[in-house]
Amino acid sequence: MKLGRDSATFLRENLEAFAIAIAMALVIRHFCVEAFRIPTDSMRPTLNGEDAYRRRHGDRILVDKFAYLVRDPRRFEVAVFQYPLNRNNNFIKRILGLPGEWLRIADGDVWISTDRGATWRIARKPPGVEDQLFLPFYPAPIDDEGAFLGHRNWEADRAWSIDETRRRFSVDADAGGGVLSFRHPVPPYDHRGGIGAFRPEDDVLVASMTPVGDVRVSFRIALERTGTLAVRLREHGRTHELRLAADGARIVAEGEESDERELPFRLARGEHEISFANVDGTLVAVLDGERTRLEIPGETEGEPRLFGPEPSQHGISIEATDLRAELSDLSIDRDVYYLPANSGGRDPWEVPEGHYMMLGDNSGNSADSRGWYALEAKLKDGTLIRWEGVSRNGVFNPDSSWKSAPPDTVITIQEDVDGVLRRFRRGEAVDAESGRVPISYVPRSNLIGRAFSVFWPIFTPGIYSGPTRVKLIR
Repeated sequence: MKLGRDSATFLRENLEAFAIAIAMALVIRHFCVEAFRIPTDSMRPTLNGEDAYRRRHGDRILVDKFAYLVRDPRRFEVAVFQYPLNRNNNFIKRILGLPGEWLRIADGDVWISTDRGATWRIARKPPGVEDQLFLPFYPAPIDDEGAFLGHRNWEADRAWSIDETRRRFSVDADAGGGVLSFRHPVPPYDHRGGIGAFRPEDDVLVASMTPVGDVRVSFRIALERTGTLAVRLREHGRTHELRLAADGARIVAEGEESDERELPFRLARGEHEISFANVDGTLVAVLDGERTRLEIPGETEGEPRLFGPEPSQHGISIEATDLRAELSDLSIDRDVYYLPANSGGRDPWEVPEGHYMMLGDNSGNSADSRGWYALEAKLKDGTLIRWEGVSRNGVFNPDSSWKSAPPDTVITIQEDVDGVLRRFRRGEAVDAESGRVPISYVPRSNLIGRAFSVFWPIFTPGIYSGPTRVKLIR
């Protein structure tokens, strides 16, 4: 059938529009925004990976590829990048070390130095990141929501009445006061899905790792009679306090020296929302939506300190004096705790110019940059070949035993650090210059973009019955 002039024009215009739409989509994908799927749990619980055992879908995320074209990457941003040990693979981690810095991990915190180790300070998280990295612990820990059911989790004197089933804690304290104390240490997030075991003799949680001192206590309080309420967070033997009364409020920080700050808040009859946190060497109080910070003296600068497992040196308690009230929605959150695992004995890490150091939020189960290394073969003609000595994603590269093969053996590298197939004979390698080399940093050129949103999974009847995960990524 022969098309008329109007029909031909209509077809041409629609084909042109279709071609332009495809071209624009390709441009947007290449330069602006691209979708990725999270296959593993190295960033859990911020991001979920695929988990067939738990029937959990991996998050689908959107990545801003334009941001790093116009500005430098920032600490604590979640970034997608080409894996330095195989650029065919994309990884996702949080940026913690910036170019030219020295970096250490101590007591769960990241410490940085910009003068080659002469001075150190804690890398403090921005408020949005800080809130997202406070992980729920009580009453329902992530991956172990029923852990505290059936256990005695609080102890108190007779001034308190405890109903954990409804998360209600009533107090009628005379001038002598009444103390409510959490009975357990707070361990770091455990990627295996547990929080530890409860001792049969006293029903107290036994944590295998150093307790987390960076915690947050939140609750709602309904006051019938005003008096004084003190929330105390104890870390390594030092007690920090948020003290609330009818005539005012204050934060008291116990560091190398004590410091305190008055707050514009009055504990009056009615309802209030209270939150008190110890995080990154600072105390943060949020009282009816108003946030105040106080740095703990001597905790954010100086030589990073290492501590052993001392549960008795940590604690969470609330003391009421001459006060009648009911606390509800009482919860405890724990800050992300970076473990010194996979360090390879190198501390500090010196981040080269033009490179970044990456750590996963799931610190105990994250193949982060502290543990990255490549196998290296230096050939007699000067050729240098590097590859990951760990097989993953269907790529099977030789491990370190390749050096024990006979001289005529052909060594096949399915994908080297550039994702290229390489072959050489064992006898062509120079033994003295072949071995294992750390590759702990990501070049700026390997960065793809900043992850900013989870757009799937979404609860959809008949298609997906799990929880909706749509959120911004901090």
